[in-house]
Amino acid sequence: MSPLLKKTSITIAGVAVLTILIWQGAMLLQNEQTVSAEEVQQKVEQQYKGEITAIERSEDRYLVSMTLETGSYELLVAEDDGSILGMERVSESRPEKDPPTSEEEPASNTKEPKDSDQPITQDQAVNIAMEQIEGTVDDVEYESDEDGSYFLVEIERSDELEATVQINAITGEIMSVSWED
Repeated sequence: MSPLLKKTSITIAGVAVLTILIWQGAMLLQNEQTVSAEEVQQKVEQQYKGEITAIERSEDRYLVSMTLETGSYELLVAEDDGSILGMERVSESRPEKDPPTSEEEPASNTKEPKDSDQPITQDQAVNIAMEQIEGTVDDVEYESDEDGSYFLVEIERSDELEATVQINAITGEIMSVSWED
């Protein structure tokens, strides 16, 4: 094979590979995945037990309005993957079976986070955990990640076992219980 023919073949092959790479890159950009309003609704309903009252799309996110037992909330949801970016309580509701009394408990000075997306208190989380596991509360931590916020309540039992109860900070539901020796 002559050197000129060899150079021409290599150049043609290089141009073909470059063309394919550019075409694939353009296809990836065109097919950028976004979630639909219906998918956002499903994801939010799976995570929070409430009624969605509105879903609005703005720029690269959705604004979801919903009502839970503890009040009305607005959630910011990412358009690209449906992850919850933030949650804010816009109004608080009191359960009808517990009318306000004149003997309100004074505010406690616990190390409780003051996030607006936290409708249950640290004390309520401890009470929920103690209904599930008998023992002495060893530690309580508030955690938040892309899936939501929750409390981790560590309870030490008299038989030397220790349980960690994970409680959803929005709904008050027990998410998991893990045991250590």
